[in-house]
Amino acid sequence: MNKLLWTFLILIWSAALLMLIFALTDFGPDYPLTDYKYIIVIGFITITGFMKLLYSRSKMGRNG
Repeated sequence: MNKLLWTFLILIWSAALLMLIFALTDFGPDYPLTDYKYIIVIGFITITGFMKLLYSRSKMGRNG
């Protein structure tokens, strides 16, 4: 179950990373993700922080 959860979280993080790359790349004035750059960046940072917290808690759970 733990490996399945981490696989799912890594897929979500990878999708967020791709969305971040596409949002920060200037494809033209009509590209829809350029309007939401800041929201996507904040979301990516939040997802990364959440995954770090979960990883550190799972490591403590295995050692303790």
